Amino acid sequence: MEDDHYVRQYLEDPIFVDAASIGSYAHRPQWIWTNLTPSSTLAIAFSVVPPPFDQKVDDILDPNRTSLSVVRDDLPPLALVNKVGAPRQAFSTFMTFPQSFVFCNRGPGMVWDTHTKTHTEPLADEQERAMGFPTGTTAAPGLSEGQRRFVLGQAIDLHTMVWTVGLCLSLQKHHGDQWLSLGQRTLVRGHSGPHPWRREFMPWLEKPSEFSNSSSM
Repeated sequence: MEDDHYVRQYLEDPIFVDAASIGSYAHRPQWIWTNLTPSSTLAIAFSVVPPPFDQKVDDILDPNRTSLSVVRDDLPPLALVNKVGAPRQAFSTFMTFPQSFVFCNRGPGMVWDTHTKTHTEPLADEQERAMGFPTGTTAAPGLSEGQRRFVLGQAIDLHTMVWTVGLCLSLQKHHGDQWLSLGQRTLVRGHSGPHPWRREFMPWLEKPSEFSNSSSM
């Protein structure tokens, strides 16, 4: 609670974002604090990001694997993407530990393997694609399947990262340096010219939706 009060004192209230609302194939609700732009402005920017259309979890699964049918509509505060009778658009939030209640006993996060005729949790490769990472991102030498899932359970969804940074820098580009607070200038260590990150993120600023979509493949 002390940390929360300290952060809010300098960065205002956070904004709430569920990664599934901005193109992720898995729910990941979280609070976001940033000093790149006012939180209230970022919240407005997120509110006009177009929701994903015609997105299906089955598109990012390995061959011979299918997601389970949706038996209950998503409820707030989650993004309302899964609906009964429609293809599943998002998994439940991936966890660091195995067999949470949605990933066991044929829970909504399970996957049916038509080859082995068994229900399994999403594989690490599938979780990576769901979160926007290239397949094999966590496949470091010596890491087991379980260790890779543990890492992904701790990671921020790439869709959230791209949209957050892209929107912040786009707003800075549009409004100029008058939005840079003292905290932001401290962040860039007194740099008085254009934000040095802009050069690296510039391809994402013009059409962030294209990057977000391509990162899902």
